[in-house]
Amino acid sequence: MDRISDLDQPISETDKSFTVDIARGMTFKQVVILLEKKGVLQDPLVFEWYGRYAGLGSHIQPGRYQILPHWTAREVLAAITTQQQSKTIRVHIPVGWNRWQIAERMSSLGLVDADAFLRRVRIESLEGQLFPGSYTFDREVNTDGVIDQMVKKFEAEWTNLTQTYTDRFRLTEQELLILASIVQKESVVYEDQRKVSRVFYNRLKKGQKLQTDPTCTYGPNRHHRKPNPKDCRDSTNTYSTYVIKGLPPGPIGNPGRQAIRATLLPYSQEGADKLFFFVARRDGSGQHHFTETYAEHKRADRKARKQWKKRIQSGGAKK
Repeated sequence: MDRISDLDQPISETDKSFTVDIARGMTFKQVVILLEKKGVLQDPLVFEWYGRYAGLGSHIQPGRYQILPHWTAREVLAAITTQQQSKTIRVHIPVGWNRWQIAERMSSLGLVDADAFLRRVRIESLEGQLFPGSYTFDREVNTDGVIDQMVKKFEAEWTNLTQTYTDRFRLTEQELLILASIVQKESVVYEDQRKVSRVFYNRLKKGQKLQTDPTCTYGPNRHHRKPNPKDCRDSTNTYSTYVIKGLPPGPIGNPGRQAIRATLLPYSQEGADKLFFFVARRDGSGQHHFTETYAEHKRADRKARKQWKKRIQSGGAKK
């Protein structure tokens, strides 16, 4: 990838936004240095060159800016050179995010009071119904307005997706939503999501524990961690499906349209009822290997680990 095309790449792989205060009278060069110091810019030289080439270097507007990690460098430049602040603000919520992640992003943009947001979501059991995607909010919106818009979007999507659903697995709508939130965390590839949901249906039918890692770290004090044996085996963890039988008490995040559809329409080809295990291939495809027996699962896991090590050694994957 050439350096110019980097202007169109997301500025960060993290979920956290950047707060940048641009003082009145700052030169473009000073702003570039500030953005680099804050971690916004990975290639400040190209950013500065592009800004001067586009004639925007002399149009910097002072103020406090909330810069989102999925923005590109071009979008950052456009934001800090806007002559008049827009009356609306656009926000993107990734699929699978939980209530605490959403509250943090919305709060950082000044759209909600985080405590009030989390309180209402808890009282009304709205986890799973805060539909992910892109939203445009009026800057004067309040916490209830943000929640109402997200829930309204969920209700419309859910109604549309469940119209053709046949209840052959005998799950309630709430149970389907819980399962969809887990499927969302386990895979991003639609055909794999259908197989993942089928594995969980099969385990539920047989009375087996789901043993899915993403459930282990759901909670206000766990959600920022990666799944780990300590959280999964914690006997007090009511969401860990290594501890409890069946589904957890509620959704572990907010699934998108694709994961919901995969849960409503699980894999159903010949042999589907025999799938009980899956493991990430770790080959960069984002796909999984599905097996019928635990012995096959262990072999697939060993193969995936060897492939991962080779990718690391060749520089094709991050540790």
